[in-house]
Amino acid sequence: MKPKVVVDTNAINNSGLGNKFFGNRKELEKVIGKIDLYVPETVIKEIKEHKRKEFYRKKSELIKNDLFKIAGGDITTINSLDASTIIEDDYNLEEIPYHVLIIGDIEEFFNKFEKRLFRNEPPFETSGDKGIKDAFIAYSVDKLLESIDTQEKIILVTSDSRLKEYFENNNRVRTTGKISGVLKLIEHDVGLPRKTGNTIDVKFAGIREKTDLEKKIEKMLTNLRNSVTFQKTHLFIDALDRNKDLLTKENKADIIRSTLNNNQIKWIATDQDIYNFLLPIYYDCSDLLSEQEQFEFETLMGISYNITFSN
Repeated sequence: MKPKVVVDTNAINNSGLGNKFFGNRKELEKVIGKIDLYVPETVIKEIKEHKRKEFYRKKSELIKNDLFKIAGGDITTINSLDASTIIEDDYNLEEIPYHVLIIGDIEEFFNKFEKRLFRNEPPFETSGDKGIKDAFIAYSVDKLLESIDTQEKIILVTSDSRLKEYFENNNRVRTTGKISGVLKLIEHDVGLPRKTGNTIDVKFAGIREKTDLEKKIEKMLTNLRNSVTFQKTHLFIDALDRNKDLLTKENKADIIRSTLNNNQIKWIATDQDIYNFLLPIYYDCSDLLSEQEQFEFETLMGISYNITFSN
């Protein structure tokens, strides 16, 4: 089991356009094979907003640039560029595998953090009402902790002091200001085997680089897991269906869990194409799912859930 790492916007921010979605890629690529990366929905929205502002800033600068005019630049073409399309392309082309932490129940969120806001308690600032974004991230981490084994720890990468303060008395959350600090925390707190000199712990003996095919499947699974529209869900399902012979049992279980956790899949799971794809893979991997997951999926799909009673 890989350590779970949650990142704040300041750890992976990227306002650049027409490239990968996440920033700080060199540091991310050093650790991504050793961790399960979790990105709060709030962080994704904030990065998109930073990219949107950068789009309009660069567009304005380009139009005002004398050299652009002298070179006969086409204003019509520039004006036809759509910020949302460029940003969504960056988002969908991200190759680093990750999970999105969805906010979910807004009412529960406000019930939990309303008093903290009025009392200026962490993660909110000591004065004023700043800190709502950090509260969303704190809530996302809290919900992740609820969903995993009580012995598991989470690493939160953030440079925000008030967000760190919120978790300072939680022995299941370790914080670091930079992604480069993740490996040190893993070795110290989570127990990842260390590489020492020219030798490596025997637990690493089976580790190998992923093949291009495995990376391709992993990207497809990430796309589906993080789908944000019904249209994209249909496209991602179609891509997986065309490669279903390459899916491992674990891949199939991942797809079923994504279906249960993402409403953009869940709400259209009985559409004919999606239903025909999901049902066979469910039967292939059901033994990897908990009884609760089996019950939820079979209820969703309108099929019988087999309950056995012991005498």
